[in-house]
Amino acid sequence: DADEMQVLFDAVLLVQAAMALAAKGHQVPKIAYFTFGTQDAPKRGAGSYLHAGLWGLARTVRLEDASLGLYCFDLDVPDPDDADATAQVILEQLGSIGGVETELALSGGPYVPRLCRCPVQPQKPMRLEMKSRGSLSNLREVPLRRTSPDADQVELRVRAVGLNFRDVLNVMDLYPGDPGNPGGDCAGTVCTVGERETRLRPGQDVFGIAPGCLQAFACTEALLMVPKPKRWSFEQMVAWPVTFATAEEAFVELAPLKLGERVLIHAATGGVGLVAVQLAQRMGATIFATAGSPEKVQYLRDRGVKYITSSRDVQQFEEDMKTFLQKDGAQDGVDVVLNSLSHEGFIPKSLSFLSKGGRFMEIGKRGVWSHERMLLERPDIQYEKIAMDWVMEYQPERFNLLLTRLLGQARSPKTVQHML
Repeated sequence: DADEMQVLFDAVLLVQAAMALAAKGHQVPKIAYFTFGTQDAPKRGAGSYLHAGLWGLARTVRLEDASLGLYCFDLDVPDPDDADATAQVILEQLGSIGGVETELALSGGPYVPRLCRCPVQPQKPMRLEMKSRGSLSNLREVPLRRTSPDADQVELRVRAVGLNFRDVLNVMDLYPGDPGNPGGDCAGTVCTVGERETRLRPGQDVFGIAPGCLQAFACTEALLMVPKPKRWSFEQMVAWPVTFATAEEAFVELAPLKLGERVLIHAATGGVGLVAVQLAQRMGATIFATAGSPEKVQYLRDRGVKYITSSRDVQQFEEDMKTFLQKDGAQDGVDVVLNSLSHEGFIPKSLSFLSKGGRFMEIGKRGVWSHERMLLERPDIQYEKIAMDWVMEYQPERFNLLLTRLLGQARSPKTVQHML
């Protein structure tokens, strides 16, 4: 009956102590978590999920540091309050610590988790339904009722779906307004076309945008789809539509980058960030980037980005940018900012490094400045809030143009490098 959060807190402290010992070169003792009836073992099922979070914690720790010996045992004890009987069962399992198996559930005998092949049963088409927002666990699989496409639409057999940060915000109820069902970037095969659609045909493989496409079949505006290049897979192409269109809109349409200009790309290892880096490099711009971890910083360095600082520590960002601009001889600052950060302080600090008459491209959804506020702070700059979901809904022809450009570049291996 111990408090669930207190137990988890104590378990985390135990792991932190073990990691501290390891960091100092000491031998680290093995750690075992014992629970009672939290696992759905054969013959008995799960009695209480109260402390099942310990198993999730243990799995996370193993992924982050495989050197730690962390074991989980779910005990089959008639009465956990019987201290003698419980102690006896625990003692019997201590010999298993240090073995190959890191998780074990007792139910008349020991059971260990195993992945096994599951035969695919013929079934009706399904879709993911979101009963309510606020948790990923609210998504559930339900039967899909297929509908015929409208006159300017196509129906797709969905082959792959790309998940964006927008989808996570949507499900977690953190996206402003009502974005509809999650799912957007999509690739598949045309099943049927609307009566006015003449560009696409049944049987054709396509990619683009199908709102709410986490389902076996989806209808979408034909203008939001273009033919898929044969050299790329369905899975590869769903990495591109929104990310490419957003970067193209920023660096080609609204704030055209010129040779030798300087651009600050925030969150440069995100989906849009990676495409933006490639576009900026192709245009001959000098890139200043932010990233959130040493691994991401190294990833950008490996791709030729010289100036990289933190996307989490605004003070570090300010100090590094001053140093970078001085080294690059850019006393006036950068010419373009591509922002997606909502952390306190990053927008005003980024503006302080934006040259007079510069261009500030905002692609974030949270903590975004209004045009009125930006006009008060920096009346000299061009400020654009890029919302591709708005473009898809109200200017599908414009989005089709962006996809068509992507289609042309996807056919050339020289222009598509790191996303596919």
